[in-house]
Amino acid sequence: METKNVIAAIALSSAVIVFYSLFFIPEQSQKNQNLNEKKIN
Repeated sequence: METKNVIAAIALSSAVIVFYSLFFIPEQSQKNQNLNEKKIN
């Protein structure tokens, strides 16, 4: 029974990390583009 809880906790934690990275972390190309625009100005 305890192993099922551990597996469920790991699965939920990894799902949260994946969804966070998909929706809240800006893409690297956007960061580079913003830095380039600031350098030009």
